Amino acid sequence: MGNETTILALFPFDTPTEELRQLPMAVGEATILEVMPQSSKIRISGIGDLIPEMTWKAVVTSLPLPPKGVWLAGEQTGVALAHGTLLTANRNQPSLYLQEVTTLEAAEFQLLARDGQYLITRPADDRPLVAAITGYTDATALQVIQRLEHISRWLNINELASPATSRIPPDAVEILIYQQDGSPLLDTQIRLEYQQENGRWRSPKLKIKLKNNSNEPLYCALLDLNDRYAVSAELLDSGGIWLQPRGEKGDEAWVNRGEPICPTVPKQLWQRGITEVQDILKLIVCSTEFDATLLEQPELDLPQRLSPTPRRGNGTLNRLMQRIPVRDLRSRPEEEEIYDDWVTSQISITTVRPLP
Repeated sequence: MGNETTILALFPFDTPTEELRQLPMAVGEATILEVMPQSSKIRISGIGDLIPEMTWKAVVTSLPLPPKGVWLAGEQTGVALAHGTLLTANRNQPSLYLQEVTTLEAAEFQLLARDGQYLITRPADDRPLVAAITGYTDATALQVIQRLEHISRWLNINELASPATSRIPPDAVEILIYQQDGSPLLDTQIRLEYQQENGRWRSPKLKIKLKNNSNEPLYCALLDLNDRYAVSAELLDSGGIWLQPRGEKGDEAWVNRGEPICPTVPKQLWQRGITEVQDILKLIVCSTEFDATLLEQPELDLPQRLSPTPRRGNGTLNRLMQRIPVRDLRSRPEEEEIYDDWVTSQISITTVRPLP
């Protein structure tokens, strides 16, 4: 999957802006082959008799999701098993999420085989991202590669960013967060602490509201990405809601049906001396309906649901979301698919639970 690239739908130059969202009306397709400082090399298909003077309007229909680089190092037995597993992790084909790199500078992850254990770290240090896996066997090599793939999917969702071509303003929809006493939290990086009540530590409580500041209806999803590499779309019923334009009824909506949200340091982590956890609230706003539940995944080492199927939406954002958990799905648009305008924003919440 290292050769993934950007694909654009081509339209006649006089096509009205509102018709650019209807991909079946495209007259051709452009695939980017090489990006250079001042220009790009592309391959055009579907249009005959090309001449240099031709000009089209174009919209991006597919973005690349390149695999994450992993650097293997350490004891030869463990390295050899991990290397072989990387080449067969996808039904006896190479992993769709990872590729081995030959320099540490090109790596997103470092997989160390040390003292009879597999350790997953960042290239900058040897601090494990997750618990070590003991022993060098086919089973443990597969387990460590599956952990890396799980983390890679989480990173792809975390890194999902607004496309440069989106016409939706970055602040079209706001995330408004209120403390238990009603006071707003305005930072994009929030730090909360447990408080003592009647001799017991109590987790903080928040209320969250989404507000549409734009002049058009927008579909919104709010994902919770926690630092155990889980992704949930449960903060909104069915994974998403429509917000009507500014000034109309329904341009605001409370998350979690208006019930308080309680960021928590799980007891099992706290008992092991872990006093802080982080959640990332990722807002995705789109001009058409989409299915954010396609991005859900459990905490690391819990069973992963198989082959998610969209329950709503037929746009380009839906297709991109479906390709994050299931990489071998099509990257090209189908007939009747709609081009989506969409943007993302996010807020991080760190929750602190003091030790007794």
